Amino acid sequence: MLKEKTSDVSMTNTNQGSGTAAEAAVPMSRGLWNTWRKNLLLFCLTGVYVELCLHLCVFGSMDRYAGYPVLFGLLGGALCTLVVSSLPKVLRQITGVFLVAAQVLLAEVQLVYHCIFGDFMPVSQIGMGGNVVVNFNSQLLYGIRQNLLKILLLLLPLIAVILCLALRRGQALKLRLRWKQTMASSAVLLALLLTVTGLMYVGRDNAFSVYRTFTNVNTSTDSSYKKIGMLATTAQELRYMLFSGSGSIMITPSSLNMSDVPRTYSSNSYNVIESIDFTALADSTDSDILKATDEYLSNATPTRKNNYTGLLKDYNLITICAESFCPWFISEELTPTLYKLSHTGILFENYYGTFQSVTTNGEYTMCMGLYPDMSRTKTDSSFNVAGTNYLPFCLGNALKGMGYQAWGYHDYIGDFYNRNITHANMGYTFKAADSGLAMKIDWPSSDLEMMEASIDDYINSGEPFHAYYMTFSGHYQYNWDNAMSAKNRDAVKDLPYSEPVKAYIACNLELEYALEYLMQRLEQAGVADKTCIVLTNDHYPYGLTEDEYNELAGQTLDTTFEKYRNSFICYVPGLSENIVVDEYCSTADILPTLLNLFGVDYDSRLLAGTDVLSSGLHVAVLSDKSFLTKTFRYDAGTETVIPADENTTVSDELAEAYRLYVDSRFQLSGNILNSDYYAHVFSKESSGGSLADTVVFTDIKSIFNQASVLYMYRKGYVDPETPDTFGGKATARLGEFVDVLYRIAGRPETDNTALPADYENEEFNAAHPYYNAVCWAYQTRLLRQNDPNAEYDDKVDYQTACVLIRRYAIMAGVDTGVDQTQLRQLLRDAPDLGREAVKAMLWCDEKDITTRDSNLDELLASAGTPISRYQMTSFLIYLCTYELDIGS
Repeated sequence: MLKEKTSDVSMTNTNQGSGTAAEAAVPMSRGLWNTWRKNLLLFCLTGVYVELCLHLCVFGSMDRYAGYPVLFGLLGGALCTLVVSSLPKVLRQITGVFLVAAQVLLAEVQLVYHCIFGDFMPVSQIGMGGNVVVNFNSQLLYGIRQNLLKILLLLLPLIAVILCLALRRGQALKLRLRWKQTMASSAVLLALLLTVTGLMYVGRDNAFSVYRTFTNVNTSTDSSYKKIGMLATTAQELRYMLFSGSGSIMITPSSLNMSDVPRTYSSNSYNVIESIDFTALADSTDSDILKATDEYLSNATPTRKNNYTGLLKDYNLITICAESFCPWFISEELTPTLYKLSHTGILFENYYGTFQSVTTNGEYTMCMGLYPDMSRTKTDSSFNVAGTNYLPFCLGNALKGMGYQAWGYHDYIGDFYNRNITHANMGYTFKAADSGLAMKIDWPSSDLEMMEASIDDYINSGEPFHAYYMTFSGHYQYNWDNAMSAKNRDAVKDLPYSEPVKAYIACNLELEYALEYLMQRLEQAGVADKTCIVLTNDHYPYGLTEDEYNELAGQTLDTTFEKYRNSFICYVPGLSENIVVDEYCSTADILPTLLNLFGVDYDSRLLAGTDVLSSGLHVAVLSDKSFLTKTFRYDAGTETVIPADENTTVSDELAEAYRLYVDSRFQLSGNILNSDYYAHVFSKESSGGSLADTVVFTDIKSIFNQASVLYMYRKGYVDPETPDTFGGKATARLGEFVDVLYRIAGRPETDNTALPADYENEEFNAAHPYYNAVCWAYQTRLLRQNDPNAEYDDKVDYQTACVLIRRYAIMAGVDTGVDQTQLRQLLRDAPDLGREAVKAMLWCDEKDITTRDSNLDELLASAGTPISRYQMTSFLIYLCTYELDIGS
């Protein structure tokens, strides 16, 4: 009986359990679908919110272009939902937060970057983010302060997700979904994809369609952000960088500069090289990019020779690319030399500097007569790519072919932007502040000292000369910590401007003084009346805010066009009267204009710029493909045509023809660069200067790290881990640190009498590579027996580095005094640090030996943080160059 009763109970429970499971299946399924919907809503709202918020923060309004960023935000949200749909709980939460955080962080970075530089950062430049943090941190902090409310608004989605998870309310990221929900995510994603693609495809034939923006490999980052938003732009740039080749291959012709059929042009009347047969070149190659370029150029129209061809054939030439230069501070009283240069010779009244920021782009365009590759496939600077190309039309190579000397100079480190390679390849005997110029490196360095250290190379040679200068004194930040601003502060103290504007003028006065010295030396050498001086800027002075720039200009400048108005100074002594040119022109036009003036045989079809003195088509082109002509302006960001006056009518056909012409200039430039096209045309290899001194450490990605490492390496102060890798991320050790100082001191003779009694052992003895350095350090009391972390293999932290550097400076006879009031205050604020450490860190900070924009409070707080070998070279290059000139 008992057994039967038990059996009955068991049966009853089983039946009841089955009923409960069946009944629970419905609410469980409903819960999964609710979770999926919340999931989809979370990611879609995040995508849309971030896109719209960034668009509004940067562009200031929800214009007609806001629709596609919303659609792509929804598309991104559906993709995120699909990604996390089937992940287990913990991974699901981590991935969900990561996807939201990634969108928010990218938007924050782009917001601040746009505030500082005035444009968006392409994916190809993300690797330079560390450089921005380290070398532009004051401007970075300024950008954050200026956009703090916007930054907080962009953070809201991430904050909301984290709070929901913390409060256990974020069920959308807590439950694992099943295959039905995954299929639903796929269906939503497909529907949105078809919708977005269909909408773009319907309008694909419109002149300024979103379809073209999305699919064109040459779409600029700025235009792309404006029309399709952050997510779509990032996806396309990554796609082209990772899975595509170089930029444009096919070049879209414009009716403005193309003939219907290939024609033959005489070099008597046109700037052409008659031996070039583009049709034959196209037949000789299987390369798509070469063939497309040949076929395009076979129908291109060259510029005519004119009354100014060869006008300066017997002149010397000095060209200057001036850091952050603008004409608004020039006056007869404050800058008499610049005033004279800008009012004598050939006066270009409607010149516009092409670039908002990035020195290497402006310098490249001036030197090459081509636009840099700004396509989505770009993975390196155009100057670097051109560093091994054949470059017959660069002034160095072109004028050397006419018997000129060619010299190139820069008043910073030669490896920065690899100028030691690129400028040698342009035909220059190149010298920089760390390689050939007897001058002090500072931040920024002195243009006057560069001129003083260089001019004797060529001025008394008795031969025609061409000298090229890339200046540095005008570099921001514009405050009194700027070495050149501080140097010339008294000259601007009474000017009626704000402090940043006065600091900008002060640092640019160093360029004025350099030019004054140059003019004096030219007069003394008797060559002043036969020397042409050309000067323009690399980019707009982005270190000034919009209000500060308007203050300097004395007027409110529109941010699309007029803030780019600048000077193409072409000083030509000896003319009976000035030549006034009112054609619109920009940076790329400088090279062909000079080639024509100096009577160089060149083919104008092979350059993107145009001789401004020729008849025909003239356009001032900006980096985002906006442009200006005499009759109208075109704003590429808004696709707006703006007539010159109310009486001018611009047809859609004319506007489109000009837009295609500008587009073709960028496409042609990209093809020439990425295919080494000139080598193809002339059957040549690179014309370059000597690259024997080139050192490549494969683990150095940062140009700032490269500058300090290669400087210290070439001086023989540091050793790489292997011939190909430097090993900069490894922690710096005490033995190597003092060994570098020992080498800087010239490796004096030493003995081991001062070593602590227990210092030598089986591992550390006379055979050890740092043995002599450590012996020397104890002999000179650079190291002392009561020092903490005094073993040769101990890690070097910020505190130890500062103490050692200050001790070395004292040995070298340098005044290391600091403000005693500040020192006493710091000792009270940092009681755990000893007096010597605090004094050393205060002195190093004052001398900018730690970082150029170091914050003393942060430095003291990081006293015990180990430094890397990269940071070691950074510390010690400052010791050698920036302030003390020890060992240089």
